[in-house]
Amino acid sequence: MCTEAVDVLRPLALELEQGYGLGSMTCSIYDTAWVSCISKPSDNGSRQWLFVSSFRSLLDSQSADGGWHWPPQRDPEDAAGTILSSLAALFAIKQHVNNPLQLIRLQDEANDRWSRGILYMSESLRGPWRLSGYSVGFEILVPALLELLETEGAVFAFPGKRELFLRRDSRLSRVLVGQQLDKVPSTLLHSVEALYGDMRFSFDTLRDCLVNGSLMGSPSATAAFLMRCKEWDGSAEAYLRLTLSNGAGNGSGEVPSAYPSTNFELIWVASILLKAGCIEQDPNAHLILESFDKWIPEGGLVGFSPGIQPDVDDSANASIVLSLLGKPGLSRQMREQFETATHFETYRNESSGSLSANCSLLLALLLDLQQDPGAVSAIEKVSKYLASKWFNACGPVKDKWVGSAIAQPIIVDKANPV
Repeated sequence: MCTEAVDVLRPLALELEQGYGLGSMTCSIYDTAWVSCISKPSDNGSRQWLFVSSFRSLLDSQSADGGWHWPPQRDPEDAAGTILSSLAALFAIKQHVNNPLQLIRLQDEANDRWSRGILYMSESLRGPWRLSGYSVGFEILVPALLELLETEGAVFAFPGKRELFLRRDSRLSRVLVGQQLDKVPSTLLHSVEALYGDMRFSFDTLRDCLVNGSLMGSPSATAAFLMRCKEWDGSAEAYLRLTLSNGAGNGSGEVPSAYPSTNFELIWVASILLKAGCIEQDPNAHLILESFDKWIPEGGLVGFSPGIQPDVDDSANASIVLSLLGKPGLSRQMREQFETATHFETYRNESSGSLSANCSLLLALLLDLQQDPGAVSAIEKVSKYLASKWFNACGPVKDKWVGSAIAQPIIVDKANPV
């Protein structure tokens, strides 16, 4: 394994030397669709589609059945990713059908793909898919896209639609939209495209929320910001161009679901290799560990990328690395920020708990116990929470951050002390 660790660390070290941060998250049809919707005034005043390669990629990713499948289907009843991707793709295509701009040559193809996609969604939404176990953001993003498509004359009726919209309303009621999001830290920033169709909400208020040109490292949220803000933002455009060129799409037009994810990739790789005793044997290790100290605020908590809202999952893995390096962890800070009566939140004020995040948290608390002996009660609380979720589940345990039931034993194994 230590030999193979060299192959893992070398590309990370190279990317860190370039100074752009790290980002290898899988490309997403959903984010590609949103980015393809951006148009920009040219020097002569006419608008032009900004990312033509993204729209071409979106058209090419439509399946023969008319849908956009992401990730590849395993269970027809657990189709959240495909539903979200297909709705976003239809919205993007309709924007190009309505306003071909410089892509008039694609008009006939776009119309054909729109028709096929509508037929696919009409059948799929009436199928056996279920509301339970959907992915993060599903309950606010799908209703938003359904409303946007309804304004284009595409109305879908399906069982559970009313319940889905009620869930969306309940979720958004917890967000102080009336007070600007730049003054209320919220994970909604990562999915703020859910408010794209709400003309009461001003996207211009989000300008101060940009971190290196992005809204919480989200290409789709940043795209919606550019589409709705009154004054063009060059930093947001530059961020999206960097994402397309340096992200997992490598200039193909495909867009990752988040970029960059420096802390996430660096922390998780470092924690795994440190636990295996490999990282110090690699010549790239010093650069990784030096960068680790650079990206993580002293005594602070971290998000998946520098400047992004902290979360307990990345903070827990950062704490694990610090403990394995013989340094004080982040146990006390995590207890102050994320502890609730029954478990630890991934983000402040989240709507539901996460099994995987609490597994990482438990290991972090155990490794940092000498530095933070007051964490004993928290360890007991999290252990009870995980045991309850595991033994009371009807069938495979579902986690909102991990879609595969196969991954659940691996997640729980993370909580075993090193």
